[in-house]
Amino acid sequence: RLLRRASHVIVQSDHELEVLRQYRFTLGAHSIIPFGVEAGLFAADYDVSGLRARLGLRDGERVALFVGKIMSPKGAFHCLEVVARLRASGVPLRLVMVGDVHDRERETFSDRIRALSLADAVTLTGPITDRTELARYYQLADVVLFPSQYEQFGIVAIEAGASGRPLIGTPVGIMQSIVPAYGYGLLHPFG
Repeated sequence: RLLRRASHVIVQSDHELEVLRQYRFTLGAHSIIPFGVEAGLFAADYDVSGLRARLGLRDGERVALFVGKIMSPKGAFHCLEVVARLRASGVPLRLVMVGDVHDRERETFSDRIRALSLADAVTLTGPITDRTELARYYQLADVVLFPSQYEQFGIVAIEAGASGRPLIGTPVGIMQSIVPAYGYGLLHPFG
């Protein structure tokens, strides 16, 4: 009933569209967006100079991007450790984190940033719901970090690949198959 009344239906593949038609669903307006990621949006070549300026990035400063709920099971604390080590070795690196810090870890996360002296190296944007704006953040990134302990799916891996950005993550969810198949990142066990 919902599909019949929908003004626009998004399906993930031609196959899914055909299955709906086989079951006699009449679809008016529809789009095919594989895995729910509009690849063209993420593959576009955006001018990110304004974003670099807005974030206060210095010339030559590299960007590691984390997208998702900022919490320990998603590897957020591991990202801080990696950035601290790289900066200590002289790599000019900024960690940009898109998403909310989980309420129960907010204080611990802030304490860890202070303890690692990363106040000027970590930018927390909060959630970004505008997909074009999010695509700009991917285009800004030199690498996408997605070191999650578990994932139901792992849409960040798809978005990183569609953006042409290398991914460093864990072999969970879709990452364990898509990253090696397309060769656009490195996977390492959680932790």
